[in-house]
Amino acid sequence: MMKKIIENIKILGAFFLLPAVSWAQQASVTVVGLSGQNISMTGGTLYLPANALLNNTGNIYVAANNIIAGSTSTITGGNTTRLHLLGVNQVDAAAPSAPTLADLNGALIDMNVTHYNPMNLELSDQAFGSVATDGSANTTINGQFAFAAQNPFTLAAITDNHVIINGNRFILGAAATLNGYDLNRYFVTNNTSGELRKLGLTAAAGFFYPIGRAEADYTPANLSVATGGPVDYYMN
Repeated sequence: MMKKIIENIKILGAFFLLPAVSWAQQASVTVVGLSGQNISMTGGTLYLPANALLNNTGNIYVAANNIIAGSTSTITGGNTTRLHLLGVNQVDAAAPSAPTLADLNGALIDMNVTHYNPMNLELSDQAFGSVATDGSANTTINGQFAFAAQNPFTLAAITDNHVIINGNRFILGAAATLNGYDLNRYFVTNNTSGELRKLGLTAAAGFFYPIGRAEADYTPANLSVATGGPVDYYMN
């Protein structure tokens, strides 16, 4: 069924957007997908070193246990393309269910994103390749971030596909939007340590923060900017 939806490239195990050369050479790698085609990546770790660029005008399907990027790397695509974040188990039924652990170090996702993993997407500081732990796993998105309600392959209902921010910042750019959230899928801030941050709010603009301090504690907030701007606001 997966082949009917995802075409072209499937890489098993740990996959690297770079040749097997020195770390210095890896730092400037660029991967550009075929125009309008889909890319599928499944396995252990999706790794982008510093200054890496993954650019695809088709959809990018990632079913990985870990997503790790250097601070100046970018994942980008066309205005209508989307980065689909799946649990490994949703692609391979024999694989154990596990959360998707992401440490993007502030790297930019300049495209739309849909989150499917019912075991959660979790911001988690990690070390891999040339990326060292630094105490944070902040993520920045410029497109729409959507919580999926259905498995894209089986169409089975999905619930509890939260984003666990931990002590990090999930940053939405000025043009970024949210979709698909409800009391079963939202941003978990872990009390006051994590932040859902929206950039570039202006006077008379509002923004709804679908947050909760735990997975069973949905306490969203609605913000309205009375005057001034553009300003950045976060909620936790």
